Amino acid sequence: MITFDEQIQKDFDDVVKGYRDNNIPLDMLYLDIDYMQDYKDFTTNEENFPDFKEFVDSLKAQNVHPVPIIDAGVKMEDGYDVYDEGVENGFRLLLEDKVPMLTTDYKKYNENAVNEFMALLQ
Repeated sequence: MITFDEQIQKDFDDVVKGYRDNNIPLDMLYLDIDYMQDYKDFTTNEENFPDFKEFVDSLKAQNVHPVPIIDAGVKMEDGYDVYDEGVENGFRLLLEDKVPMLTTDYKKYNENAVNEFMALLQ
C-alpha cells in the first residue's frame, strides 16, 4: 500500500509489477495529490516523478490507465498561473454574503462555510 506521503514513481511501478506478478487484473491506477508540485493542479512533482511522461507511457504500455486527482481547491498563491487567472476573472467559490470560502492559507478553511456548502449537497 502507498500512503499519502510516500507517492513516488518507483512505488507505483512496484504496485503495478506486484499486480502483474500475481496475475491480478489492474486497469487503472489512481494518483493522489502528491504527484503535483506544491499541491498545484496541472503540475507534476519532478522530484517524486522525474519523468512523468515516461511513467504514463509505461503504464499505458501495460494497459493501465493513470487517473491523476485534480483538486477542486486551487492553491492560493500569487504567481501560480491557475490561481492568478481565477483571481483575474473572479472564479472562486463565494458564500451568499460574497465571503470567499477559503482563506489565503491553503491548509485553513472557514468551517462554517464548509458546513454550509456540505448542507447544500444533502
